[in-house]
Amino acid sequence: MFVTLYTNAYINRSYLDMKYDPDLKPMMVSDPTTNLKYIDQERDEFKQEYHGPSLTGVYGSKLKEEYGDLLYSVVMLGKSLNLNPFEWLLRTARKVTARTKLAKGMPDDCTWEEKWESAKRRLDTRR
Repeated sequence: MFVTLYTNAYINRSYLDMKYDPDLKPMMVSDPTTNLKYIDQERDEFKQEYHGPSLTGVYGSKLKEEYGDLLYSVVMLGKSLNLNPFEWLLRTARKVTARTKLAKGMPDDCTWEEKWESAKRRLDTRR
């Protein structure tokens, strides 16, 4: 499954150097509703492994496999909506980083959740 995830990417020297190639088209379902069903199915399988014995196995290999399947199904949903999954993952990572930096600078008299929500609101109003 891991190899299949990268059918739309090529890797130069590291996983961080992946480049998206929209011309490579793996087998996928183009209907977003069907893709959402696959996400639900993969999430349920991941949860089953998470609560099952796989965490004690060889580095939780079955859990890792289900995690990869779940990620793949989310990527395929994005592709069915003509979204570049790498672009939106990077955008979200930047957004989370900005919120985290802002939340860490807030006074300690708030819970982390309150800091996070405040940072989220402050950054969303800047757009």
